[in-house]
Amino acid sequence: MSVPVVDARCEKDKIMVCKTTGSSTNPSKQLCVSANSIPAHLRSGATLGACDHL
Repeated sequence: MSVPVVDARCEKDKIMVCKTTGSSTNPSKQLCVSANSIPAHLRSGATLGACDHL
């Protein structure tokens, strides 16, 4: 079994998320957001960390 570890630190007191945009030319967008907003971003389909894993 392996467990991937993601370093999602971003700027001061922010967490990096990757959101899909639905655009064929720019399919994802990397954002730095407050910890309080993480649950909402995850519910809307965002993932923790950089978008380079897509």
